Amino acid sequence: MKDARFHGTTDPMPGLALAEIVPAAARARALIARSKTHAALANDFPRVNGAAEMLDGLQYHFENYARHRQAMAPHDDAVLAHQRALVVDGSMAEPMARAVSETLEAAAEPLRGARHEVIAYLNVLGRYYYFARGLQPAFTRVVELLPIRHKVTAHRSIDMPKGESDNLRDIQAMALTTLAGHMYSFPGGRAELSFQVKVGDAPATGGFGDFIDICLERDHDVVSAECYAVLEVLLR
Repeated sequence: MKDARFHGTTDPMPGLALAEIVPAAARARALIARSKTHAALANDFPRVNGAAEMLDGLQYHFENYARHRQAMAPHDDAVLAHQRALVVDGSMAEPMARAVSETLEAAAEPLRGARHEVIAYLNVLGRYYYFARGLQPAFTRVVELLPIRHKVTAHRSIDMPKGESDNLRDIQAMALTTLAGHMYSFPGGRAELSFQVKVGDAPATGGFGDFIDICLERDHDVVSAECYAVLEVLLR
């Protein structure tokens, strides 16, 4: 059961060097198929192969998210045009704002889908983290995003409190729901969707507390690279 040689594995791209294979989920499958005699796969194949399946889960939820985002393109364009008008020509801001409102209804359903894919993505990421944490992973963005999984998606702090204030639990219960809304940023002349989650109370000295923004359009490549690196080191 634990030996990779008793299980079928398929190299998705046998003619390519690992470094050339994208996305990282496919590279992970190829790595395992090419490493069947490695001690980690001879002694612990179900656990390690399951981690590669989790990477595939991250890719799956990201691709679904990207399809929802593509369906939001008319609304994205209207939001971006409105932002440009505010900066360049204030007289155009009002008609551009109407265009934002007019495209919002059509964007509501794909926005709903995108939000639920983010929730699913974070839950898979949490599973991967618990696989990897004993291997001393070089995680940066994964660790930054993990509090959202702990406080909002895997379970909610309002249902399983761990010292949060009542106010923070209420705010976290609204995160990644229609009550909390969403944000746009505009790097390089394009609209990127993000969701902001409050993960820490405001300090007694003042301020707003700690927030984390998740934007799969930016985060996925970084997260999947960090996750793949764990398998790469393990099977070296």
